[in-house]
Amino acid sequence: CMLVCVQRCTRVTMAYDRGVDTDSLIGSSLAGSVCGDDQLDNLSFHDLDDIEFDIPAVPVLPTLESILTTGQSDTEKLLDSILLESEFEITLSPASSRRRQSGSAPGSPAASHSNKLRADALHKKVNLLNAAGPKGSVESIPVVANSKTNGSDPPTDGSTLPAGSLGSVLRHVVLRGVSAQTDSVQDSAGHPTALAVSTLVATGMSRGSILVYGPTQSLLWCLDSPVQRDTPVSCVCFNTDASRLLAAHAGGPLTMWDLGKGRLLRTIPDGHTPHTVALSLRFTPLHTLALCLDSGGSLYELSFTRVLGARGSVTHCIFSGSRGEVSTFQPLLPPNIPPSARSTSSSAINDVTIIALATMTKLFVIALRPRQRVIDTHYLAGNSSEVPVISWNIVTKRSLSGVSVEPVLGFGRSGVINLFLVSIPSLSQARCHYLNCIDTSLSVISLHWLNNQTLFLLDKHERAHVLDIRPKSQQSVEVSDLSDIQLMYSSSFYKGLATGGNVSEAMRRVGDHAVYQTVLGYNNQVLFLGTNGVHVISLKTWRERIAFLEDLGNLRGAIVLATRILEGKAKCVVGYYGNREGNRRELQKILERLTMRYVSVVLSTAPSSGSIEVLEQHYIGGMNAIVNAAVFLDNSDVVLYNVYQKVSDDLVACGAFVETLEDIIISDRRVVLNPSMTKDLIDHYQSKGLLSRLEPIIVHLNILSIDIDHVTKLCKQEGLYDALLYIFGVGLRDYSSPLLELLPELRTSSRCSNPMSRGGGSPIMSRDGTSPIVSRKGTDMSRGGTLKSIGRASPELSRGSSSPTMSRLPPGLSPKASNPSALGDKLLLYISCCLTNREYPSGAESTAISSQDKGSVYDAVLKRSSSSGESFANILGLMHCNLTEFLNVLSFAFTHLTQSEVTYKQKTIDVLLEVIADSVNFTPHQIGLVLIFVAMESSVCKELFLSNGSIQLIVEFVCCPGGSGTDLHRERERSFMRLVDSGRLSHIPDTDLLRLAESASFREVAYSFYTRYRLYEKLVVWHVKHGAKAKRDLVFEFVIQLLKDEGCSPTEKRLIESTIKLNLVELTDIDAYKTVDLFINIIGVKLNGVLQLLRQYPRHEFLFLRVVFEQRQFFLRPVDDSPELTARYLELLCQHEPRDVIGFLKDSAEGIDDAYAAIEMCRRWGLYNEAAYLFERDGSLEESWAILREALEARLQDYLEAKEEESRETESRFEESYTNYCGFCQRCNGKSVETFWFHLLDLLMRTIGGFSLVASQGPPPSNHRVYNYLNSLLPNLVNKMSNVVSHSDMLQRLLRQSHEGSLAGNIHSLLLGMLTTYHYESTLLDTTTSILERDLYTSFAQLHRASNRGIALPRQPACALCAWTISPTTERPVAMFLCGHVYHLRCLRSYFEEEPAEYFCCKCTARERLLSRQRSTERRRTLSVSYDDETADIPDHKEHLTQRKKTSAVSLQLLRSLNRDFSNKSAWQLADLKLNIKIPH
Repeated sequence: CMLVCVQRCTRVTMAYDRGVDTDSLIGSSLAGSVCGDDQLDNLSFHDLDDIEFDIPAVPVLPTLESILTTGQSDTEKLLDSILLESEFEITLSPASSRRRQSGSAPGSPAASHSNKLRADALHKKVNLLNAAGPKGSVESIPVVANSKTNGSDPPTDGSTLPAGSLGSVLRHVVLRGVSAQTDSVQDSAGHPTALAVSTLVATGMSRGSILVYGPTQSLLWCLDSPVQRDTPVSCVCFNTDASRLLAAHAGGPLTMWDLGKGRLLRTIPDGHTPHTVALSLRFTPLHTLALCLDSGGSLYELSFTRVLGARGSVTHCIFSGSRGEVSTFQPLLPPNIPPSARSTSSSAINDVTIIALATMTKLFVIALRPRQRVIDTHYLAGNSSEVPVISWNIVTKRSLSGVSVEPVLGFGRSGVINLFLVSIPSLSQARCHYLNCIDTSLSVISLHWLNNQTLFLLDKHERAHVLDIRPKSQQSVEVSDLSDIQLMYSSSFYKGLATGGNVSEAMRRVGDHAVYQTVLGYNNQVLFLGTNGVHVISLKTWRERIAFLEDLGNLRGAIVLATRILEGKAKCVVGYYGNREGNRRELQKILERLTMRYVSVVLSTAPSSGSIEVLEQHYIGGMNAIVNAAVFLDNSDVVLYNVYQKVSDDLVACGAFVETLEDIIISDRRVVLNPSMTKDLIDHYQSKGLLSRLEPIIVHLNILSIDIDHVTKLCKQEGLYDALLYIFGVGLRDYSSPLLELLPELRTSSRCSNPMSRGGGSPIMSRDGTSPIVSRKGTDMSRGGTLKSIGRASPELSRGSSSPTMSRLPPGLSPKASNPSALGDKLLLYISCCLTNREYPSGAESTAISSQDKGSVYDAVLKRSSSSGESFANILGLMHCNLTEFLNVLSFAFTHLTQSEVTYKQKTIDVLLEVIADSVNFTPHQIGLVLIFVAMESSVCKELFLSNGSIQLIVEFVCCPGGSGTDLHRERERSFMRLVDSGRLSHIPDTDLLRLAESASFREVAYSFYTRYRLYEKLVVWHVKHGAKAKRDLVFEFVIQLLKDEGCSPTEKRLIESTIKLNLVELTDIDAYKTVDLFINIIGVKLNGVLQLLRQYPRHEFLFLRVVFEQRQFFLRPVDDSPELTARYLELLCQHEPRDVIGFLKDSAEGIDDAYAAIEMCRRWGLYNEAAYLFERDGSLEESWAILREALEARLQDYLEAKEEESRETESRFEESYTNYCGFCQRCNGKSVETFWFHLLDLLMRTIGGFSLVASQGPPPSNHRVYNYLNSLLPNLVNKMSNVVSHSDMLQRLLRQSHEGSLAGNIHSLLLGMLTTYHYESTLLDTTTSILERDLYTSFAQLHRASNRGIALPRQPACALCAWTISPTTERPVAMFLCGHVYHLRCLRSYFEEEPAEYFCCKCTARERLLSRQRSTERRRTLSVSYDDETADIPDHKEHLTQRKKTSAVSLQLLRSLNRDFSNKSAWQLADLKLNIKIPH
């Protein structure tokens, strides 16, 4: 009866703004959930026949109360406990809906018990219910995640809970009607093999039947093709409106069915490759276009036609399997948006048909309509044995211009998932844009979208993975085991078992885990075809997840989940962002209700036994979640007060509650507390001695919730200075009273401590982060600095610090007991905030501080009298506490003074000068800081009055050349510069100021005076000695500019030149090249004079001469190039750069007159190779050999006697001598060459023989490295000698050494090496000779064949230039080419401008085709003249000339057109162009 009622149920219309298709199975369920269950009651039962449906009579109709009070069976209780309310419930029947409404309460024990059952046991119970329950009903099964639910015992921290504590995010639904009916026909129709889903559900069976189910899960059609019986269905698919069904059977043709009438429309025999199986079928958005993938890996396009009532189809192969087997494909199905609602950017997506297909190695995105085009390709990373996966997701966005559609493609293989955005403004502009790549390290066999931010992955172990793909998250949310579904695989079709197994190895690997036709995604849900039915998995809505946790009793998890949703940090949230404001208000109400319930649970479940620490931990864990949730509510103050009223009776719970308020208060959540809550909070922290944590809490509390009198007494008693200053400043608007009260206390404490302990302070940076005003180490002092702590005090206080410069104290320790300097730091920060219109201690801008308030602060600081009788006690306390910070505060405060407030600045400066003049407790360093500060401020403010005595005092200290002020040199120089610039020192002559600046080493000041009075020689010295290292080379440009300046007098230029000469050494250090250019090209000083100045500095003399010899060809003036200069440079070169000597000797062969003196110089400095080179250049080979031999033997002896740590260096020196000796021998020729080589060979063999003799008489030598190295040189030496020395003599030497026993172990390897080299060279020579002879023979053979080949001429040969027929009996010379063209020799000669060495065919040469148009015109004229001369004596000349004149116009016009064509073609086009032009004779 219920089944018939469901079939008669009217279709519910779905609101368009939810984006749900009302014709879909899921869409109708969505509509039902949106419209409510009330519409299910509006069903018509008057057409039901009691007899037909065998409905039993009821004697007494039950009442509503009796129905509600009637007890349920255990099976019904279990069923009701696992049925959850949801927005995405799939088509509940009226019966199941009414039964669910009257079922057990959500929080019943049955519901809690059902969640703890294993999935397999629950599945068996569901199957039992399916047998007893009405058809068409569905059940929602909570998926058990890997992580365990922790019940009502969460961790202490309420913000961090395990994933399982927040419940499962998946909803597992069994389509009971489809599953039951499919199971009932398995005996006759076989087991299910394929699945299709749209507004309908279709299952293909193993015996050829196709079962189609309606939206209510009732069987609509059982489709059996007469020609495909007992053949398993490989794949099925619906079109977009579910009016057609396309099916494929193993090894058979495709069939199309009309689902409106249940009849067969088409049979398509050529829909795939013969002898293959159709693996996948998909309709495109076009009703007349579908796609088919077969087991051969080919993808076909099926176009359906209907002509004159006759239905047909056209098949076209898109991608052939011979180029790579296609494993899977997915067409892009855009949403059904009305054209009026589409935006301009997404209008093209409905006009373009796009598919994504994947082979085993690549992904292709292809457009099929309106024309085929490959949009993008991408290589598939990962294991090649895994299956590729593809899934499309449509992201719709609403804007003022309409609904925009953004397709996102997810694809990958072996766990590597790529995300691409496909933009389709038009077909030609379609592009794929990379979004992200996620490596999951899984073996993924199926990929689907659950929403725009969540992916569903199924691995080969049948585990479901829910993946959050947001960039900041990208983690697995849940893992569930789906093995109980008993998923069906399409392995038999991919392996081609029905067609004889004729598939490739790639398709066999895909078939092992092929679930393309049994796991489908539809409307953000995933459908599975199992052996026991059809299952649907989707995400739970946020209401379901919170209700599920609440039903389980996990109130803490429900609160944390709701808090995360409000905060925007929850994952897999469904149904919240559509109507965000309305859902937010609803969620806040739910969260408020859960919070108040959880307070009762926390209080009622408190442990009754155990230590107080356990009880406190219990309360703190619960209160953390409560407080963190309450701050996200709009009425957080009311909720917190209600919680406070509930816990106020329990002292431990109340203490835990107020402690959890600390974080939200310090983080400035703007929570307003009740005064009673604030009092309990302060009393609790005071009783536990947590004063260091209490102070930052007070400064962040709203002043209206504080008992000012009580808190002020507490702060004074416990030394909470920050809190006390905050209350006076923000609460009472009294800025001077705390200073008058605390500054005397600071002065008293500073007397007790060392008054010089804090003469300086940490540097305080300016507002823009530049250098500090005054630092303890003498750093920069500039106007406009700011107190570093002003803008950053609040974050430090929020972390619990009682002061920006004092770390948090231990619990229970009052700041009074700490260093008294902490109070001074706080007061300095407070004074700075008051004088710069800022709140203390946050540093925020404040408009409440008036000019009168500032004046009261200045008066309090500069107060003369005090209770102790000491003058200026307040300012003395601040100065002795931290003078640097105090001066920085004053400097920053002076920048905020208005014109009417300048008197405060004058008063402050006067008090500072009076204090340092009268007090004896200041060090010279501190006095210097104050005077520098006064100088800086007075140079800025001209209204400030300073007496001459004060100015004289400042100048004397600032310009002191040494003593107490040396550590503040930079500050003193800058203050002096500003005093000079401001005119404060105008009564002092400039000469005296310059003298003071020079005596104090004020370089910047001196530079300004030098520039002002044109003291150029001193400027040059300043640049050379005091300029910055990076800019010292600018002195050369400065000097050149001065020497070329016409305004510079000759006397000034002479002073500059003399200054340059005196600083020649420093200039050479800066840049030797520019120094030489300055002296040689600009000044024109003689070289000898310059060298005399550098005689005492050999290194600088060498640098100068090296530039002279390198750049002498570029000098503008002649340079002395005497032999003495060359000898001097050679000596310096040997001394400083010995490696460059050999190059200098080769370049200056003619400049060295006394070669023997140069040789002795080289030998004196140990440059044996250079001395040997000089002997060799003069032809004295014996002397050269003697030097090299001496050097080689000396280096070898050093190498043999060197210690282990020196062996590397001595080996490199010996190797250098060995290389030089071998090079010398290779350059020599004559009889003495053998002597040179044999000496080296004997030397090596004797040395090696000595090692061998020692080894034979006793233990092996200690230095094996030397022995091995010398042994390695011997084969190399023999190889070099073999090209010059007689082999017989060399063998004789080697054999003699072998006979003597010194080379007994090496002669064998040497001889084998020589023989191997000989055989190699002999073979190489023979092979080369053979190749050359073969090549020579081939060339002669080709020439011989070419000379014997005849030339084929046409029957009537004609000259290719004059077009005159050549008679065989002509006596004129004729030129014939192998190409078949014939020329008169006279025509050919007239063609060329000069007599060529070799003639070539004019028509066949590519070079001729590249000539320009001008030369072509001249050539035509030449040909015409030569033609007339050539044919002058021909009898038929007149007739021929007449005929030629008739065709001249046509010929010229044709040639002009050809010239135009040639001028528009490139060189390679002209080279390959062939023209056949026939001009009539």
